[in-house]
Amino acid sequence: MKMLLANSNHFSCFSLRYSESGGMMKVTLWVTASLFLIINSCARVNKETKHKAEGHMKLGISYLSEGNLNAALKEFMESEKLYPDDPQLQNALGLTFFAKTAYLDSEKHFKKAIELKNDFSEAHNNLGVIYLNTNRYDDAVNEFRAALTDILYPTPERAYANIGWAYYKKKNFRDAEFNYKKALGITPDFFIAHFNLGLLYYDGGRYSEAVKRFKLAIKYYNKYAEAYYHLGKTYIKLKKAVEASQSFSMVCKLAPDSENCNLSIKYNNALK
Repeated sequence: MKMLLANSNHFSCFSLRYSESGGMMKVTLWVTASLFLIINSCARVNKETKHKAEGHMKLGISYLSEGNLNAALKEFMESEKLYPDDPQLQNALGLTFFAKTAYLDSEKHFKKAIELKNDFSEAHNNLGVIYLNTNRYDDAVNEFRAALTDILYPTPERAYANIGWAYYKKKNFRDAEFNYKKALGITPDFFIAHFNLGLLYYDGGRYSEAVKRFKLAIKYYNKYAEAYYHLGKTYIKLKKAVEASQSFSMVCKLAPDSENCNLSIKYNNALK
């Protein structure tokens, strides 16, 4: 599993990618984490203790944003000793364990965050991603929908895209398409939703529509080697050898050390 980190205002989007069928397909699931600290007041915790907990929490967030998972976990665990009832802290612990692929621990902390703050939309979304990764698709959809009940949730397009992926995995293409389009209705340049729609259309034999979506994914993220790879495969289905070869060549230009580059070379050799 590869983790990419991109900051957007106060939110950190952990783009968690996993491969299927020997690395031939990847999908991005959106896990959100608040980068600003919210420590709720608690009469049982004195000011000095809260200050220490806040210090560990801030340092842990800094380490997490840098990808230093062990250092982040150490700081979060120190903070938890001082103030375990902070939902933001529990969410941060869940994210850290998730990044370490310790899904049982991650699930425990996301659930604890929701127990402490039932309308914690980020934690609901993150728990849903845990369920996606453990093939509990109906439970995942329920959590994503719980996140969407919060009208102030700042990134609903991610929850809709995750719902779309859950339905795609259940082979429910109609509801998958509906939710991907809901995501795009909110954020038209959301390249992941375009890409996932392309996968859906490809699987459904709707190759011309798949080409359109892969091209849009590339338009909004021009270094998207994965989209070029699937675009090439789709052009083969449409018997457009020149366009397919050009797409496969772009894969190796953007990601020369990737498995998809190796596969693209094989496709290009077969097209000669």
